Amino acid sequence: MMRLAHILVAIILALAAYYFVSERGGATEAVQTGDSLSFVFGDHRLEATVTGDEYHDSFLVVGGIRPGDLFFSTLLAVIPMETAEQLAESYGDFRRCGSPGAREAERHTLTMGLYAVDGRVERTLDKINKLALAHKDPIFEMRFAPLTITDHKAIHNGEEIEVRSRSGFEPFLVKEVRLLRKGMDL
Repeated sequence: MMRLAHILVAIILALAAYYFVSERGGATEAVQTGDSLSFVFGDHRLEATVTGDEYHDSFLVVGGIRPGDLFFSTLLAVIPMETAEQLAESYGDFRRCGSPGAREAERHTLTMGLYAVDGRVERTLDKINKLALAHKDPIFEMRFAPLTITDHKAIHNGEEIEVRSRSGFEPFLVKEVRLLRKGMDL
């Protein structure tokens, strides 16, 4: 027979584990000091600076990225929701390749490298990415700010090396994110 003390210890441990996972979950470690940030993604170490105003907007996701050895929380191809609604009104289902609106949608597609501020945000971004990979066209809103990556190092064969890359995406710090819909009905 368990004593009350054992039950209380089990409850406290369960609550501590839940808190730890909800606050720190995911593979990313992010440390922020003012506008400067440090990220750890597996073998990648990045330093970044917030370089602009904070924004709040919603987006239609039109593409995601397969998991792998990444140096960001996720990479999404998105269309601002206001633009997506205008495209839908003008062209109908602009997401089909044969649609006259497909080329116009392509012009408005942004590739965003997203860096989560904490584990909770990272898990939501991961869920959004999985929906995108399943062609569900999720819609989400986020509070975010532009970043400049100031230093990127990786551990390769036990040695730290400088990574110089042209990423092809704009990096953003995601402070809050919320999935609005799992798919867009046009």
